[in-house]
Amino acid sequence: MVNPPGGADEVFRLDSRDERLGGLIGARLTSPSERLVHYTIESRIGAGASATTFFAMRRAPHGETPVVLKLLSPSFVRAAGSQAVISAHKEATALARLNDQVPPTPFVVRLIDTGWLAADVDGIPVNLPWLATEYVHGGPAGTTLMQRIAASITETQYAFDPWRAARAVDCLGRGTAAVHEVGVVHRDLKPENVLCCGAGADEVFKVADFGIARAEGAVATFGGGIFGTLGYAAPEQLMPGSQPISVKTDVFALGAVTYFLLTGEDLFQVRSLAEFLVQCQQPQRRTILEGHRLHPQLREREAACRAIDGVIADATAQDQQFRPHSGTAFSSSLLQWLQASGLQRRTTYQVGKSKSSSPPGWSWSWRFRPADEFVVRHVAWDADGSCLFATNRGLFFWDGMRMRAAPTEGLPPLSSIRLIRLLGPGRWLLACDPSTFAMYTTHGVSDVIQFSEAATPLDSVVGDLKDLAVAIGRTERGPVLMTLCGGRWFRQVELPDVAHLTSLARVGDTEWLVGGHKRGGKAFAAQYFALDLEVHELETPAVRAIIAAAGDPDIEQGLLGGADGAVIWYERGTMSQEELPYAFDISAVAVDPAGGGWVAGAGRIAQRLGGRWEVVWQDERAVAPLVSLFAHVDRVVAMTADGHILEGVASGRQD
Repeated sequence: MVNPPGGADEVFRLDSRDERLGGLIGARLTSPSERLVHYTIESRIGAGASATTFFAMRRAPHGETPVVLKLLSPSFVRAAGSQAVISAHKEATALARLNDQVPPTPFVVRLIDTGWLAADVDGIPVNLPWLATEYVHGGPAGTTLMQRIAASITETQYAFDPWRAARAVDCLGRGTAAVHEVGVVHRDLKPENVLCCGAGADEVFKVADFGIARAEGAVATFGGGIFGTLGYAAPEQLMPGSQPISVKTDVFALGAVTYFLLTGEDLFQVRSLAEFLVQCQQPQRRTILEGHRLHPQLREREAACRAIDGVIADATAQDQQFRPHSGTAFSSSLLQWLQASGLQRRTTYQVGKSKSSSPPGWSWSWRFRPADEFVVRHVAWDADGSCLFATNRGLFFWDGMRMRAAPTEGLPPLSSIRLIRLLGPGRWLLACDPSTFAMYTTHGVSDVIQFSEAATPLDSVVGDLKDLAVAIGRTERGPVLMTLCGGRWFRQVELPDVAHLTSLARVGDTEWLVGGHKRGGKAFAAQYFALDLEVHELETPAVRAIIAAAGDPDIEQGLLGGADGAVIWYERGTMSQEELPYAFDISAVAVDPAGGGWVAGAGRIAQRLGGRWEVVWQDERAVAPLVSLFAHVDRVVAMTADGHILEGVASGRQD
């Protein structure tokens, strides 16, 4: 037996008849690589022929984090011998390489830890390798691509529409490319091994489960055995020695997965290996038009369908030389058709929006408690609950478990950063003085844009810099609103009575909410119509300031929050002043994908559901205000001004 990684501090007695390893519920595993860190197994997620996956909680001195713990089964370890440990090492090595960069790619599940469990199975000692990986919060719409396609068909009668399919293909192309960049071929990409989080414009798709991955060019896993899923595994996997395993092996699977997410059906509808190999040898492939669940927006565009069929046929060619050379080459060929002009962008799909007038129960825990003191200035959340944020001590990235310093090479001085906005998974916009925008990605700074014609320092910018955006500028006369359209700034709109603008949110195609306070110490709130350069001041509660704003232009909802619990709710053109159960100064707000509202302050979070507000978390000991919120339908993550991170999960949704 190959020596297992790490060590174990307890021998667990298991029954060989318990292949699902139910006897390990409640077990505590010690991390072999990090002091004072352990994992408590809380429930079982699933079981397969070689391994069982559990929901577990990682507990460390600085906080606790939910994880997925994958444990190889005793029968598999006994049958595979030393190869079982090699397999676990292989998955750990593949994932660990991806974690080296900060920020890491959001399109591949993160490895957290690896070790082994010493077990006594019917009196026979055996070491069971385990892996702890990122727990992906899928929410009511499902965690796997298979589940999300099923939910889409149930809700709309169709698989993904072109806009949503484009996002999925882009994520998967980038994810497979990231895996290939570290010299690994996945070999088992399929709908069940794609994990999903977020919704609408923030939906993210992640490549998962590296159980049969291998280094490119290595000898076949487990002595040349056949591994993979029929209909998704490339023919070279199923006929060892016919062609080398390469990155194009995963491109084949990517083509089959794309057909599934567009139609809800398998590209290769076969029942045997022989039948599959015969179909692979044929140059023709099923057209997406044969899929009964193909979205009408795509079906009516015959030229686009033919082009997509051609890309999928090339990707799934029997001969590797005809396949695209990489995952991103494949996705780029499809995106031009899925994102073609004339396709109407969809509105955010509903994700289990509750019709109850009462909020669900919530379970809250501190995910992170910083050991050092610092001040959080700007935060931008990604759909998986990670975030890039600026502090008085530098730029940092929170990956859901730990904070790490983010590279700043190529950035203007950090003191000049006025805001950070998420542009898409793993991509952020940093606005710096004076009128400088830096594009920041998982590979560092990708571009710096200087708008020379707008020397006005900016405090905020919301929207699409390539299309339509609105900014808050600072002048000697006071704050101004600025519209950026097609790369050019319109004239500045002055607000003579306003002393300071603190908040800006987009709530429609051309409509924004803005808030702050007037020179006389009274709150200010307004609608701003960007193309008309018109400001419609709103009636505000008698408080000193509006402090925060959030909005979702796809569902046309938003809110402004301020001092003493002031809330202005916006819904499809209608404004209303609303009251919290009891007043507290609001320092952060959010709108979740189902249209729910959230406000937070020092030691309190309130949720809007059924038209009324209820406090769902409070802790009088928490004195630092919550300055940033990430809200999904059943999950909320918040950061305090001093860097503490709080997470809430709706009851019954954690596992």
